[in-house]
Amino acid sequence: MDENKEKKLTYKVVGWTWWSNYDYIDAPLTDDVIEAVAEEIREHGYCFGGDAHQRYDGCVPVLNTGQAVRCSMREWGGVMAWATFNDHYSLDYMGWYTNSCIYEEDLKYPTEGVDENLFTHPHYFKTGITDSRFEKLKNEGKVIDVIASYDELCNIDVSDIGVLWAYNSTVYEVVYGQITKITRFNSPQEFINSDLFKETDLVGLEGEELMEAINSSRNHVPVTDEDAITVYQYERVEE
Repeated sequence: MDENKEKKLTYKVVGWTWWSNYDYIDAPLTDDVIEAVAEEIREHGYCFGGDAHQRYDGCVPVLNTGQAVRCSMREWGGVMAWATFNDHYSLDYMGWYTNSCIYEEDLKYPTEGVDENLFTHPHYFKTGITDSRFEKLKNEGKVIDVIASYDELCNIDVSDIGVLWAYNSTVYEVVYGQITKITRFNSPQEFINSDLFKETDLVGLEGEELMEAINSSRNHVPVTDEDAITVYQYERVEE
């Protein structure tokens, strides 16, 4: 393969969710994204309007990048028209602007659900971190996040990009961090005895305070001696 040739990302719809499910960040409405959604619509014969896209459960497509395709009603009408005609006309969106534009017998909706096992890497995911770790990533560009195994981020791998926010902040702000390393430990003690522990913000804590702080995603709920631990190392990236 020519090293100078850019590897093109292939988009694919891997499920459908609801409009306000912000576990999935917005996808850009590029031609490639629109074509991926159109292919899914053609394959399954889906047909519904822009109002259903925004208001009904299971009418927002989710891509293999972990991004959701959220459109205005007019934009969704254009996507449906592209799936139908494979061409653009100035008023083509009007036939799918709302469900009232469509014969009732022609309406067909997807089944709600997303197969996150089909996510490619890198992909985007959303998660909260402690306020102090958020500020460290924001200001210093690196952070180590520690959570108990039962809160492990599913289907997350090295190079994936987290859209991170601070748990207790009164102002919603996000920072993008790319995972550079994932390390798993069989018990809290194995983690505490490791060199990696010495690099975290947990150094200096002891006893119950330490066990609660390790389990950062569940305030005031300490990990037990039997819990496994997962450590994520992030580097800040600009989006």
